[in-house]
Amino acid sequence: MYRTKHDKILLALHIVNIIQFIIICTLNTTCSAEIMEAHYIEHKQEFQTFINNTRHRLPDSTSIDIEFNRRGEIDRLSTNTEIDQSFINELRSDLEKIGCRGFAIGTNHFVFLFRRIDLGAYYFYIYDHPLIDEEIEKFNHDPGYIVFDRQTLFYYGGGAIGTQEFLGKKVYLQKKGDTQ
Repeated sequence: MYRTKHDKILLALHIVNIIQFIIICTLNTTCSAEIMEAHYIEHKQEFQTFINNTRHRLPDSTSIDIEFNRRGEIDRLSTNTEIDQSFINELRSDLEKIGCRGFAIGTNHFVFLFRRIDLGAYYFYIYDHPLIDEEIEKFNHDPGYIVFDRQTLFYYGGGAIGTQEFLGKKVYLQKKGDTQ
């Protein structure tokens, strides 16, 4: 079947391409509350610096939602103000430093896109002020949210199809409760 040297080289190149495809498809294909906790703790100061710098550079009434793909190109950009390319480049660079692919500014919080896996995505919600008990209770009862602390939530959004439940939430909260 593969009789010539040319056929054997083509076969080898196809095998290499398949291996590369498998490696690319499996990068960052897992996420859990434990992974998010470790990442957040490691980059907590960088998250806060990003928030402070971004708020300082944009008018108070600014709405922005931006996501970059793995190649660093803009996948989604929605804003109510004009943003120049140099600022977008700074945002991309700063997001890469904290290991995130995008962010959005909410009324009283920032949402950071941490990882996309299949059709779902994992997010950090970082609030400007501590959440009150009623808000924490509401988030605790929502299967997609994990309350990390009074200002930080982990969230899983399953996309249009699929579960909206943060898998492993109960086990994580049990372990977290045992260590407190």
